[in-house]
Amino acid sequence: MAFLHKLSKASSLAGASLIRRLSNVPENTVYGGPKPQTPNQRVTLNQLRQKYKKGEPITMVTAYDYPSAVHLDTAGIDICLVGDSASMVVHGHDTTLPITLDEMLVHCRAVARGAKRPLLVGDLPFGTYETSTSQTIPSVSRDALRLSAESSSIRENNDPLRAVDTAVRILKEGGMDAIKLEGGSPSRITAAKAIVEAGIAVIGHVGLTPQAISVLGGFRPQGKNVASAVKVVETAMALQEAGCFSVVLECVPAPVAAAATSALQIPTIGIGAGPFCSGQ
Repeated sequence: MAFLHKLSKASSLAGASLIRRLSNVPENTVYGGPKPQTPNQRVTLNQLRQKYKKGEPITMVTAYDYPSAVHLDTAGIDICLVGDSASMVVHGHDTTLPITLDEMLVHCRAVARGAKRPLLVGDLPFGTYETSTSQTIPSVSRDALRLSAESSSIRENNDPLRAVDTAVRILKEGGMDAIKLEGGSPSRITAAKAIVEAGIAVIGHVGLTPQAISVLGGFRPQGKNVASAVKVVETAMALQEAGCFSVVLECVPAPVAAAATSALQIPTIGIGAGPFCSGQ
């Protein structure tokens, strides 16, 4: 009996040691397949606004695939961003510019299957929401194309509806709850406003905007002089005016981020922008 008692005790200790070495994430969470979404558990804009009013920090984490989304979900993160940084982190490019909308949609769908709690936000990739001056159509073809292509020409070349179309795809095909777009030029502000008016929640992004790397001259901090700092704050305020529910501040000095956070009435999310933002 003494031998059996010792053997049983040894087995229990071995089992406990094994449990301690295993991941603390339940196995059926990772390998059980997609789970039905429970609407009551999804973080909403109203909940984020309440946290902001109470001064509670807002958490935001980037994910690109199902496994990372599951872990993010288990951690209780408020906002999950499917970032176009997947271009560099997953696909191995040097910048965020090459990733396509179709590639972003694949990442969005994978994350949406794994993250059931946080508000899901998808990046609009470079080249899918910019507007430009309308192209000149030769006079010979203008009459022939006027009735059949006038609408599509306007839509593609000189209309924020292109941005709306992209945002709609991010929600309908990607399973996201909102979108994020970079920059604060007049055309970007117009795009943000059009998307909000279409009923889609938008996060703005100022400071270091990786999609503008060719203009910025590299991945360089912004807001380091007075003129640049003022531009960061003014751009953030313009995005708020356009209807954005939050603004990302990336790679700006902490005092600049603090000034922007103080000036705005919506949450700021800092990426290398010091401790004074509404969230990180």
